[in-house]
Order: sequence, then C-alpha cells, then structure tokens
Amino acid sequence: MTAEVRIVEMLDECKDLIEERGKTHGPIDDSYRIIAALWSVRAGVEIKPSDVCDMLADMKYVRSKANPSHHDNCVDGVNYTAFAYALRENGT
Repeated sequence: MTAEVRIVEMLDECKDLIEERGKTHGPIDDSYRIIAALWSVRAGVEIKPSDVCDMLADMKYVRSKANPSHHDNCVDGVNYTAFAYALRENGT
C-alpha cells in the first residue's frame, strides 16, 4: 500500500470520527469555547478555543512519539489540528 493510500484512509477515519463524536459531544465550537474559558481561569491568562485544540494536538504528538504504534494518537492529533484551524478561521 502506498503512502498516499494510507493518508487517504487515515483522513477518512478522521472524518468518520469527527462525525461520530459530533453526535455524541455536540458542535466543537461549544465544547472548546467552554474548555478555553475554564483553562483561562485556571491559568490566569486568556486561552482561546483554538489554543485548546493546539495544546491537545501537542499532547497527542508527544504520546505518538512515546508509542508510535498506537494509531489513535495520530488520528486524534490530526483532528485536533483541523479543529484548531477551523476555530481560527471562525475567529476563535
């Protein structure tokens, strides 16, 4: 299997997971806005919803280095990066 085919398969999995989690947890805008507000209070600095996604993606990338065979870390990292992009595009 070529790298391109593996990438497409992974992106399909990412898309499916976003749809599945969206049904369970609701819109990402709402969830990450609330998390950002809570983390802002805890940290004493403003944290934007896109920052939350960036930090969660960082966590997943660190975990993928520690355990490269755990596929979930890569899929979640890609999704958190996509969420950060979408939230920044929406101004959050």
